[in-house]
Amino acid sequence: MCGLPHWVEISITRTDGPSYQVTLEGRTLTYQQWMSEAPRQTEQLHPAPREWREFLSALEAVDIRQWDSEYPAATPDPAVRWYIELAAPGYLLNTSGADVYPPGEAFPRFCEAMRALLGGREFG
Repeated sequence: MCGLPHWVEISITRTDGPSYQVTLEGRTLTYQQWMSEAPRQTEQLHPAPREWREFLSALEAVDIRQWDSEYPAATPDPAVRWYIELAAPGYLLNTSGADVYPPGEAFPRFCEAMRALLGGREFG
């Protein structure tokens, strides 16, 4: 990937269980975690350029550029919805799903990369 991201919006929303949202504004990464209707816990993070490079390398390792743009739900009321929007110089990613994920270990490995970028905070 070329350069650090200038746009990040990533979300996993569950009907029952923990939900997460991560957004980037400037160099500040906002991490939110919540359960159902409970108030959101919000933290502001400032990953170092090295941490961003490691994250972006991890995305390449899971071949994220080859993920489908959408993994639609097989049922009308999915329990989990997720989306990933990320833009960096020369790079644009937009993918989402509902109870369906990329094949194999790609999504769990993506979640591991997120946890690393978030300093070990829960995600996934």
